[in-house]
Amino acid sequence: MPNVVLGNAANLLAGAILLGGFTVASLYLQQARGLGPVPAAALLVPPNVAALIASQLSGRLITRIGAVTTLLVTLLVQAAAAAWWALALDAHARS
Repeated sequence: MPNVVLGNAANLLAGAILLGGFTVASLYLQQARGLGPVPAAALLVPPNVAALIASQLSGRLITRIGAVTTLLVTLLVQAAAAAWWALALDAHARS
């Protein structure tokens, strides 16, 4: 039972972090970059789809290669995606 409680707590924390991240990203795209609500939301669709796909694949990966290896691989993929997104967005450009 403690594993279920810890798992639920981790999911709650991860969900709160994702919600906060997407809220800040949406505000940044609208206020700093000058995008409207629909274009800003459209730019946030790919990360959401990637999270959906990753959540479906993670269980299979854990049983196949182990939890620690899966965690390391997913953290590296997330770091690469965040770096690519940060480089793709020019902080000084206005659309």
